[in-house]
Amino acid sequence: MVISKKPPNKEIEKFLSQVRQVIDNNNAHLIPRKKNLDYLSEIGLKVSDAIEEVYDLKCQEHIDGPKPNDNIKHSEDDVWMLKKQIDGQNTYIKLSIMLCNGQLAIISFHTND
Repeated sequence: MVISKKPPNKEIEKFLSQVRQVIDNNNAHLIPRKKNLDYLSEIGLKVSDAIEEVYDLKCQEHIDGPKPNDNIKHSEDDVWMLKKQIDGQNTYIKLSIMLCNGQLAIISFHTND
């Protein structure tokens, strides 16, 4: 995996502010991948808890992005990757605000492999 140059904190903060705004508008969803759902079950969280954890992300938890989305359906959308300690677990979180509808897609929410 090639890690891109870290953007300025100001750019990360702007993205996280947009994330919080989308969540405040109840327009966020977790992609129901098995890996995500298994992880939530393993650490005893509901989807709403995961969304709260995303809401509380900090600039220093950014690890990569913005990068182009490799999903052909959403190739115009950037993805951002973050790591956060949740219940003693290193949690990998990949996010994208979809330009077509303004929704926040929580693409990945699982243990950091």
